[in-house]
Amino acid sequence: MSDRRLVDRALPADYLDEWAAHIAQPKQLAVRGTSSAVVFRVGTEWLAIPTAVCHEVSARKPVHAIPHRRNGIVLGLVNVRGDLCLCVSLSGVLGVVETPYDQPERRRISRERLLLLEHEGQRLACPVTDMHGVHRYHPDDLQAVPTTVAKGASVYIRAVLPWQGKAVGLLDEQLLFYTFHRHLA
Repeated sequence: MSDRRLVDRALPADYLDEWAAHIAQPKQLAVRGTSSAVVFRVGTEWLAIPTAVCHEVSARKPVHAIPHRRNGIVLGLVNVRGDLCLCVSLSGVLGVVETPYDQPERRRISRERLLLLEHEGQRLACPVTDMHGVHRYHPDDLQAVPTTVAKGASVYIRAVLPWQGKAVGLLDEQLLFYTFHRHLA
């Protein structure tokens, strides 16, 4: 069928009724006061960080070591589109055990990403095991951090966000950047 015949064809009999019913439906209003966070996994832990500090998600890049910086937090430098960015370990700060490479969930290398964060002019890259993306939530959905969370990680988690049947730790970005800055000095 040519383009002209497609445009000039007769409308179906119920076309106007369908569109009238569609337009007459009540408008869905967005819930005010919602926030958003980027949900990702480090090792076996699902975490989230406010989208305001997420600058970019990139493919995993090679990390180039920095001499005399072997503290488990500072991993090195990564090249992201020509810009050198400091690469830091979320698992090192949070005390999350990384999954060994030979385990099945670790073999999905294509799921690994580099999360670029920016806060108050400081830009850092963090390797993550898996990336979900942006999740919108209402502040009333947040839950208190349970006492069963590991002591090291609980300091950096300000609340627990329910997501797809999982408990996701919502990170405190200010404390996290303060800790990274302290390890860089």
